[in-house]
Amino acid sequence: MNVNILSLSLFNLLSSMSLSAFLLMQQHSLISIFNQPTQMGILLSIGFIPRIFLMPLGGLVADKYEKRILLLYVNYLRLATFCLLVIYFHLDNINLMMIYISTFIVGSLDAFQVPVVNAMLPRLVPKEGLYKANTLLSASSQLGLVSGPFISGFILDRYPLTMALILNVIAIAIACICIHCLPSVAIYAKQKKKGIIEGLSEGVAIIRQFSFGHQLVLLAVLNFIFNGVLIAITPLWVQQIFDYQASLVGELNATFGFGVVLLSIRSIVSKNKVNAPLIVKACLLAIMICILSSINNLAAALLIYAIFGYLVSSINVTIVSDLQCRIPKENIGIAISITVFLAQAFLPISFLLISMCIQVGLSPSQVILIYGIVLLFILLVMQVAKYLKHR
Repeated sequence: MNVNILSLSLFNLLSSMSLSAFLLMQQHSLISIFNQPTQMGILLSIGFIPRIFLMPLGGLVADKYEKRILLLYVNYLRLATFCLLVIYFHLDNINLMMIYISTFIVGSLDAFQVPVVNAMLPRLVPKEGLYKANTLLSASSQLGLVSGPFISGFILDRYPLTMALILNVIAIAIACICIHCLPSVAIYAKQKKKGIIEGLSEGVAIIRQFSFGHQLVLLAVLNFIFNGVLIAITPLWVQQIFDYQASLVGELNATFGFGVVLLSIRSIVSKNKVNAPLIVKACLLAIMICILSSINNLAAALLIYAIFGYLVSSINVTIVSDLQCRIPKENIGIAISITVFLAQAFLPISFLLISMCIQVGLSPSQVILIYGIVLLFILLVMQVAKYLKHR
């Protein structure tokens, strides 16, 4: 673990802290300020649609241009967006449309940041260190996801939303300083210049060449089901079971992050890499989602969210590390971005579906149970299909 990885991890922590805090602020503004909880799925879709559909373009840019400069541009624009929100909230001149616009901008910028970071990592770490480096980055991300909602939830329950936004601005400003500490990562000068369509076609061909189809389907299913539960339903479920408090949502996100950090500690300390099959972890995740639907005790909910964090992080780190090890470095950006695009393409539909379920009268607990059962059924079908294919 060299200084560059530590700088990248600190940047990841601050960036994730800012984004997760902003997500909680969005949810808080819908529920407490605008009194529009049924718009939750729409708001989340507005943020995720540009993040997903601009991701392939972000991958092409990540492979073509100097990565440290790209990270600076992205975060300077994010910093400007949060500064404008602080001004509008301070002047009490905010409306729902401004929340939607800022959500779209932040989602669009994230579409460029994710492939840049993933393309930078293999240049800073040898192949044998990628798994541990990815767990460290994943842990730093989740520490951000822990601290962002936890701190902002505490502030939102006691102070105006403007205070939480100001902390967000400070976090992104420090993240920009961390980027300045990173080395310049050279691009391949002899790399053939490609158009968007040609670059995307090459990225898809690379993924097909290395047989990532099964992992992609698994990621797509988990993103559709689990992220719907974690992101869209959690605040509504907290409102149903415990009476809505931003700090409780923050605590649940914090315990999810604790599970991710636990995986990172185990990975760094352990000399032997022992991993259960991905399908086993995914089935355990589906069972935990079903159990969550019947929980009405905070301590049990916290335990389940910690297990969520451990299982989801283990699945993601395993797949991403495998991808980074096997694909040529000059194509990492586009390969990662297409993988994320294909894995998350249907996520906005999940958010909209959740909003529709709530509008027709289903409780958040009932939606969670339905999602858990559907996930378990799909995983069993995938396993049977894989078995029949190899007979």
